Amino acid sequence: MPWYDLRCPNCGHEFDDLVPSHDAVASLECERCGHRGMELKPSLFASRTAGGAASYSHSGESCGSGGFT
Repeated sequence: MPWYDLRCPNCGHEFDDLVPSHDAVASLECERCGHRGMELKPSLFASRTAGGAASYSHSGESCGSGGFT
């Protein structure tokens, strides 16, 4: 099941949840106000620029070599 970042269009509450399918997002209930029909928030992993090119963020820090040299 995919993990989605969600936003309630009624009260603005933001949360994330495991959702069985993309179509199921519209039937999810808000944790705060009970409204049905959540919106998907944009992913923080990648975004599109005005020209349509993908832009990615990287802090420059490394997690290490993972045992590989």
